[in-house]
Amino acid sequence: VVRSEYTFVNSLTNKETTITEVLTVTALPSDTTLLNHSTNISKMSLPMGYANTVDSLLFNFDTAEGRVIDTVCIEHTNIPHFESLDCGTSVFHIVKNVSFSKRKPAEAFPTVIDSIVIINPKVTYDATENFKIYISTH
Repeated sequence: VVRSEYTFVNSLTNKETTITEVLTVTALPSDTTLLNHSTNISKMSLPMGYANTVDSLLFNFDTAEGRVIDTVCIEHTNIPHFESLDCGTSVFHIVKNVSFSKRKPAEAFPTVIDSIVIINPKVTYDATENFKIYISTH
């Protein structure tokens, strides 16, 4: 399966960090759940869409105070990949750009996306890191 690999990094220390809130990631426009109610994670692996050239992802952070949603958009080129007659055609991706909604940390919702860096723009079968998501907290 072709999946993009993400690592969460603390913006201040530049070290891998753990998301302690409950995180659910859904894809638009279909509202498909890609990551469901995960907590205490420092990495995640998500599939990319092959029908369009932009993936719109909703990062739902749940705390005791409620839910806040950040939107991440990943622009990519789709490249059909043929292995053999026994396997179907896969789609590899080349990431061209990533953007996200910006908000400030608050006491009720302390975790925010500070920045996202493309580490490896080639998304293939290899489980190599593609993105670093830098996180700021209140």
